[in-house]
Amino acid sequence: MKRHRRGGPAATPSLRVASCTHIGMVREHNEDAHGHGPDWAAVADGMGGHRAGEVASQLTLKVVAARMARNRGMEPEERAADAILRAHDAILHEAESVSERSGMGTTIVLLVNAGEGRVLVANVGDSRCYRLRAGRIEAFSVDDNLPLRHDVITQALGIRRVVPHIKEVSVESGDLFLLCSDGLTGEVHDDRIKEILTGPGSADEKVRKLVAAANEHGGLDNITASIVEVAGTAEASFRGARRQAVSMRAAPRPGPGKARSNPCERARGRR
Repeated sequence: MKRHRRGGPAATPSLRVASCTHIGMVREHNEDAHGHGPDWAAVADGMGGHRAGEVASQLTLKVVAARMARNRGMEPEERAADAILRAHDAILHEAESVSERSGMGTTIVLLVNAGEGRVLVANVGDSRCYRLRAGRIEAFSVDDNLPLRHDVITQALGIRRVVPHIKEVSVESGDLFLLCSDGLTGEVHDDRIKEILTGPGSADEKVRKLVAAANEHGGLDNITASIVEVAGTAEASFRGARRQAVSMRAAPRPGPGKARSNPCERARGRR
């Protein structure tokens, strides 16, 4: 879909990102991945044996980062689709080249700053994007799973042909966007997610609380949450914004009835 830009510089919202990921309370490896660039953020949830899911999600974020950087002059919708489909092709190639990785795949949810008071939400699989505005939470991603079997997804990168869902979403100063894997939404109800997002604390503290809540409810899967703050309408997008990437340190599992008091630590020196 082509757009003709209006005259003069577009007002592009200033965005800040905070992310937190954790292995959960059951899994042996963390197959989730998250990342962001000057004007995008993404979460991927890998699947496959022999740690192949971890390879799929990390490869996806690597390809997305490269394609988003290369195609900055492309229309936002085309740019998002290109990044996702190139990641899909890369996973297929890797799976064909290494037998142990056959059948690996990953979900993805990608948020792209499109300027002019809008962002794009693109997804494949069941990783989600929510927007919190004025105390109301709304999902803008599409879950690709069976109606009565939410644990069975019908689309994933690396698995057959994929068609990304891409939606244009309005953005205002003060909006919060949450990108997350189903390790969060499978354990924590939307009402509790809203309660945490509207509660006290910085975005950094809120992603920690979200992951802690999922672990308190069982932590049956890997958990990843990324909050994107829309801070205003300055011509800045993600570039030059405060990076708030945080990750989980492997720590002893708490005893029965005990929750982690500080589940995330900032990743020092990570990009």
